[in-house]
Amino acid sequence: MNTLVVKLLVAFAFFGYSTDGAAFMTIGECPNGHKPGDAWSEEGQCERCDCMENWYACYSCGVYAIALDPLSCYHYREDQKAYPEEDQKAYPECCKPIIKCRGDEGFNETMLLG
Repeated sequence: MNTLVVKLLVAFAFFGYSTDGAAFMTIGECPNGHKPGDAWSEEGQCERCDCMENWYACYSCGVYAIALDPLSCYHYREDQKAYPEEDQKAYPECCKPIIKCRGDEGFNETMLLG
């Protein structure tokens, strides 16, 4: 397989993940006093919940496998902040993996697996 085709497949796989995720629905009253029409996220969680009449649903990130050299690169999601001062993005933007390699701004040596 030629290199261009491989690069295109990797790019498609990486950027095509925005529809992946997990969800659950619960029948009954919405928690914490939420009313039908309310949408919320729990602090520190990369998710969104919606309250409907007599039920609610929550959505979160799916699982991604990204092939990286563990001796020079790592990845994390917005809800797994590498630095406390980073601002967390709202769902679903918080699901997108962030990749850092040696030489990248903000690279943190302690995040390497190797």
